[in-house]
Amino acid sequence: MSRGRMRWDCSPDKDGCYRRLGQPDLTVLDECFPGRIGMTDVDGLVEINGRFLFIEWKRRGDVPAGQRIMFERLTRHPEFTILVILGDPAAMSVERYDVFKDGRRRGWRDCDLPELKRHVRAWANRVPRADQVSR
Repeated sequence: MSRGRMRWDCSPDKDGCYRRLGQPDLTVLDECFPGRIGMTDVDGLVEINGRFLFIEWKRRGDVPAGQRIMFERLTRHPEFTILVILGDPAAMSVERYDVFKDGRRRGWRDCDLPELKRHVRAWANRVPRADQVSR
């Protein structure tokens, strides 16, 4: 997938930057939830035959407590896997990744972009194909 496919072209000769014009400010809904609960964004999501891979990219730091709890609870459902990547998204450099699966966090692992791609490809290859999925 290219960045153009995600409509990130913010050059002056375009109709406008999707990042500025197409993404809503969901903080307007914060008052609808109890306590300090608010919306989270999803950096990437793919579905293959009822299995979901969420990708969360962090430039630095760790997964905040509220997000960690959400990831643990969401991945109690076997069809969900969450991959957290630490690195520079502008340069597409990767330092390490972590996986949430089966309601638990696996722990950070050092890697680079080629290794991350191998990990994502392995996830996709483990998903049962359409003719193997019961409906």
